[in-house]
Amino acid sequence: WVVTAAHCWNDGVLQAWRFTVVLGSVHLFSGGTRVETGAVASHPNWSPMFTRNDVAVAYFATPVSVSATIAPVALPSGTELFESFAGEGAIVVGFGATSNSGSISSNQYLSHVSVSVITNGDCSLAFPIVLQSSNICTSGFGSVGFCRGDCGGPL
Repeated sequence: WVVTAAHCWNDGVLQAWRFTVVLGSVHLFSGGTRVETGAVASHPNWSPMFTRNDVAVAYFATPVSVSATIAPVALPSGTELFESFAGEGAIVVGFGATSNSGSISSNQYLSHVSVSVITNGDCSLAFPIVLQSSNICTSGFGSVGFCRGDCGGPL
């Protein structure tokens, strides 16, 4: 299984019928292992209108082997499920645009940037309607963070 954003699967207008997941590559369109997804399950309370519960899991249609460049991530568990992680550092990783005016090219590569996790109280100043207590927000200070094409990727 792979965790992603529900709006990548169904944004309320368009419904995808499969994903191609890129594993173990620093290039979006070449290298690594490419795996087609099978079934995808969105959160039962996913609402494209309000962008709440924007999470889905996709099943790999074929098995994936762990390697030096492909490994599962550790998700929060136990008492970590109730932590805000505010003040902690985090790393945004993705194949998305690297500037507001940027685009995704045929030789797009994997990028990363360090960000700080902020409190949901601070985040609610920018996103008062869509924010849920289960959300994790990052500061974006210095105009860094997720950009177009990074949705559904890891933090």
